[in-house]
Amino acid sequence: MACIYGVGGYMVRAAISLRNWICIHLLFLMIAPLLAQSSATEGVLQIEIDSSIWTQSHRIRWPSQSRVVDFVYSAAAFRGIPCFALRPSSRSSQRSDEPFATADKIELMLGEACSRLFVLFNNRRLVEAAALNKFFIAHHESFHLAAQFFGAEIPLDFLGPRPVLDSGSREFLEWLSQSMRLDEHGGLVLTEELCPAMIRRLGYLGSERVDAIEHWAFWEWPAEYYMYKLMSAQHGSGYADYLVFRESAGDAFVYAPGPVVGVWLDNKLGRKQWQSDYISGKSMLKLMVSACGSSVIPDRIPAKVTNLKFDFMR
Repeated sequence: MACIYGVGGYMVRAAISLRNWICIHLLFLMIAPLLAQSSATEGVLQIEIDSSIWTQSHRIRWPSQSRVVDFVYSAAAFRGIPCFALRPSSRSSQRSDEPFATADKIELMLGEACSRLFVLFNNRRLVEAAALNKFFIAHHESFHLAAQFFGAEIPLDFLGPRPVLDSGSREFLEWLSQSMRLDEHGGLVLTEELCPAMIRRLGYLGSERVDAIEHWAFWEWPAEYYMYKLMSAQHGSGYADYLVFRESAGDAFVYAPGPVVGVWLDNKLGRKQWQSDYISGKSMLKLMVSACGSSVIPDRIPAKVTNLKFDFMR
């Protein structure tokens, strides 16, 4: 007369109709929380910022007690997050049946919602294309949001669209990558006396090109340095492994200097010092030039981002 059920196979058997009804409802009560949790977390990674690599993580202005970034790699996953699902639409009810229509149409969005930090990366194919893709993209984009937007002062010059890098800018960045690299143990290797050569080349470029390079360096080099260090610590990946991913993702010439310049600054200034200077609004390129004794890159006016909220109900 007893009912038998197995959650794994969703098997229920009862001897009589009433007991069958009771068993089904007992089973529902048992698995409903699991189903709800699954629907809320499928396609979502919770990303922490490693304080041993980014020493200024304690300066992140988290919007609540949560200390993670929710990295969501498909727009559909938002529908399983109660924080969004329970919010009323800010528009008329005619669109209430598709509250995430905006999210469905974008590939990347970073911001705050429901007192949490979210990254929406709506390109599941790219995330799952290779073993480390998900790890790399999730931590890279989460770093942008938490450690930079919410954890640093941003020069006003760098809050606009990313500038296009012309052939002269690209030539400088490619030279930098050839002049300094990391060996298989993460040690720094320089092929020439770096400081005078770099200052001379920056002087030839002119202020407009230097501004464009620094714009990219401010945003991308810290995220690339952080990712390289995290991959090394958690996966044992070396600089060569990092380059394989970066080259497959494209535009390696502008991103790849990040880990090497970061290690150079570790050695020259100390990790805690240069990262503290960075969050006060100084790019890694500016810090590098200053450490070489030059003022070829000017000081900039920084500001804190105080509102980066987004609304998927548009």
